[in-house]
Parts: sequence; C-alpha cells; structure tokens
Amino acid sequence: MYNFTIPEKIVHKLKGYLKPAYSRYYKAKLKNTDFTIISNNCWGGVTYEWFGLEKLSPTIGSYFFADDYVRFLKDIRRYLSLNLSIIRASESRHADILKRKGQLDIPVGVLGDIEIVFLHYKNPTVAVEKWDRRVKRVNWDNLVLKFSYMNGCDDSLLEDFESIQGVKKICFVNKAYPQYQNTVVMPYPDTDGQVGDDTFYWNRHFDVVGFFNTPIDQMDDYWAKQKKRNL
Repeated sequence: MYNFTIPEKIVHKLKGYLKPAYSRYYKAKLKNTDFTIISNNCWGGVTYEWFGLEKLSPTIGSYFFADDYVRFLKDIRRYLSLNLSIIRASESRHADILKRKGQLDIPVGVLGDIEIVFLHYKNPTVAVEKWDRRVKRVNWDNLVLKFSYMNGCDDSLLEDFESIQGVKKICFVNKAYPQYQNTVVMPYPDTDGQVGDDTFYWNRHFDVVGFFNTPIDQMDDYWAKQKKRNL
C-alpha cells in the first residue's frame, strides 16, 4: 500500500469531517445521479459517499483480485443472478495473499468461480444481506465499470478490460498506456509496481464530474480533453 505523507493524511481526515458539505457541493454539479458503479475495489463506495448518493451497486465495501474481476465483468448478468455464498478467507484460493495482508478474518464471497473479498464487512451475514439488497438496485441502463492495475493485474487483463464495449468505463493504471482510451495514471505505486492506492485521491487526476455527466456516445470527446489535461 502506498504511504502518503502525514500532512496529506491530516488534510484527508479534515475533509472527511467536512464530507456532508463537500457531498452537497459535488452532487450539485452532477446531471447524472442514478449510475451503478461496478468497481474492483472501494473506489465505487467512496465515490457514492463523496457525492452523497444512494449506493446502487453490490460491489461496495469489497474488492476483487484482478482475474476474478475481469471474468466477472464479461458475464456480469449471469454472475449477479447467482446466490452469493461465504467461505473463510483461509479457504480462498488467494489464502496466501490474504494471510500476508492480515485479512484472514474477512469473509470471502463466492459466485460460481468468482471470489469477492468483503474487506469492510467482518460479519458474513451482513455482507450477504447488503450484496443481495444492492444487486436489486443495479441500473443496467447506466453502468460504469471501474478497474485498477492492482491485485494481480497484468497487461493481458488490462487488454481484456479495454475490449469490453458498450459501457462507460475507467481504469487507473501504474503508467501511461496510450493505446487505451479509458486509462488514468495514478502516481501512487505499490511496492510491486502496481497501483498502490486509488481512493485517497479519488478525484484528483481526472474530471470525475465530467466523467459521470458525459453521455456514453460523447465519451471520445471527454477522453480527448482528459488526455490534453494530463499532458
């Protein structure tokens, strides 16, 4: 995990206390407020909270390993139709990694061959209840897919994500990928060179309000402006 400076952490904490005021400010700028963010980690939940919006996504408070996440997206309607079961983290095929992270006390959800780590739900019953409730809220007509180059991501998985068509999407990456339109570089590397954090500065490196407000058929123009902004 990327280590931010003490002053950055202090400012971040102060902003957290002022979140109700910030959320009113951000929400007032939104024209589009009923989107479902399918996120590989907590970025989706953080975004809903900073906008003061209802959480229309089951992926809140959880994260996926990269291969599971991309496979999940490729058949998302089927996966979300399955019943979620819970296993102990020690039973996960990622148990060794979870052990290194100190997360063996966290419930892991299973949908077919997909695993979901419920990072912010120590109680498995609560995790299932919230997942089931939020699956029913998914707005299939206004999906946003958010990925990051983390949790075992590699270039082949990034390519698979970028091949998904017909939906608004964004991917936070560890370096520039000029061949991919939907990428934003996050300059907070982990020790293994992957993206170490994408929630601390959840909106610093791209126009987040413009991203959600722009209709999907105008995203080419949005990304062209975004790339110029980052030059």
